[in-house]
Amino acid sequence: MNQLSVIIVNYRSVEFLKSCLTSLFQTTSTPAREVLVINNDLAQELTSVLSRGWPNVEFLQNSANLGFAAGANLGFRKSQGEFVLILNPDVLAQPRAIETLIHTLKTNPEAAIVLPRLSNPDGSLQYSCRRFYTYTRYSKSLDAGLGPSKSG
Repeated sequence: MNQLSVIIVNYRSVEFLKSCLTSLFQTTSTPAREVLVINNDLAQELTSVLSRGWPNVEFLQNSANLGFAAGANLGFRKSQGEFVLILNPDVLAQPRAIETLIHTLKTNPEAAIVLPRLSNPDGSLQYSCRRFYTYTRYSKSLDAGLGPSKSG
């Protein structure tokens, strides 16, 4: 079994994807891994564009643009790793970041998910972490009329 499965959902992002894959293979020493690229872009079939430079990457072409979540779920079902990392194609992996995430999961067996620090291109902190909802906060926002209506 692979220790790590990396899933990248692509849609019209081939240049970002090339940089993402380069950073992934240059910055991680995790030996047992699989990389699955789910392509939602019907206009550009990636195998002919990228397969020669990425022999260890499996490209899966969708027959329709299923959206990010469906593409990630497809990759998740196909993955064989003990751990799964879902990346956007515009992510640039930093040295030892993936190993740190895996180490965190291994040393905290009660944890089901870990998130990395996200940085902007200039190195400043990307404040995406403050927008995640807990079930309690989300249900309170529904009660306050801030979320989708309860009737549908």
